[in-house]
Amino acid sequence: MQKPIPKKKSPNRIAMGVSLGLAFGAAIGCAIGFATKNIGLWLPVMTACGVAMGVAIGTALETGEKPKPTRPKRRV
Repeated sequence: MQKPIPKKKSPNRIAMGVSLGLAFGAAIGCAIGFATKNIGLWLPVMTACGVAMGVAIGTALETGEKPKPTRPKRRV
């Protein structure tokens, strides 16, 4: 007997948020670092901020997707 083919999962919103936050945070950190001539400070700081914001946004998007549990109807 063959196993049923599992459905493809939609991409994890938290992982997408972290990856986008990492990329944008690093880009902004490089820009500020080059402008202030202190990239050693701004690159890790903004990367960490970007990852934190990505996790927060990804979590918010993921909780909005979950279906609400249905309640049984009460008979009167």
